[in-house]
Amino acid sequence: MMRRRTALAWLCVLLLALGACSDREDTTQYSVRAQVVRVADGGRSLVVDHEEIPGWMGAMRMTLPVRDAAQARVLKPGNRIRFELFVSGSDAVIGSIEPLPPGTLLELATGGD
Repeated sequence: MMRRRTALAWLCVLLLALGACSDREDTTQYSVRAQVVRVADGGRSLVVDHEEIPGWMGAMRMTLPVRDAAQARVLKPGNRIRFELFVSGSDAVIGSIEPLPPGTLLELATGGD
């Protein structure tokens, strides 16, 4: 009987810990429009001037890691792109990247247009 209670207590602790960890794993996805400033670290990160990301942050220049360096390596400064940004806690990473149509106007904090 005592072993069963001990096992149940440990199971409860484990389930509570897993529940607490899952809260930290919440990821929010944003669609972001930006202009490439520089491809850095062999494509592992991008320096971009991005538009406002409603509900998260204003327009600004920042360096962001990229999941797939092959997508970033083909980019050049001045390219206008749309990408999916995945944010979890204080971590953010660029997912898929696609070019914006020629002539797309962006509302950038750095006056890119």
